[in-house]
Amino acid sequence: MKYVAILLAEGFEEVEALLPCDFLRRAEIVTKLVSISEDLLVKGAHDITVQADMHLSEVQVADLLGVIVPGGMPGTKHLAENLAVIRLLNDAHAQGKIVGAICASPAIVMPKTNFFAEKTFTCTPSQRDLLADKKYYIEAPVVIDGKVITSRGPGTTAHFTHAIIQELKSKEIADALFTRALFHLEEC
Repeated sequence: MKYVAILLAEGFEEVEALLPCDFLRRAEIVTKLVSISEDLLVKGAHDITVQADMHLSEVQVADLLGVIVPGGMPGTKHLAENLAVIRLLNDAHAQGKIVGAICASPAIVMPKTNFFAEKTFTCTPSQRDLLADKKYYIEAPVVIDGKVITSRGPGTTAHFTHAIIQELKSKEIADALFTRALFHLEEC
């Protein structure tokens, strides 16, 4: 069964991991929370502990639809320092899978890969200001360059997730899901 892997490192941004997980599952896209450490319990940047579904060592690229890399500190730094994470991102991209990165991850994790150097992207403004080369940076909530989808941060996570669902399913399914979830509050 093909799935989307959302990578969790200690200090991940909870909104950027859990909103995509929730909405991808609502769209009937199998989604797995993946711990990059030995422990399945991973504490986020705001002290919310989440139980991952599996370990990074269990992920097989052939089984993936895509990989999502949330931001958050120090989670983003932990992801960037993990060679297995970078290898997974490189292999996923090489096999035509979606690679999504949000917040600080486009500026900190993605440059470690061998495919990101000339991709247009967006990221959190605090990291944008630290970029030595802003040549490929675009000021937008979401930027899609081929199979690479980037976004700015917690406030754009719904846009980011919509783009991923649109890529994996269709614009109609993504629109319907978000319209139902965001505008039909009487159902709650």
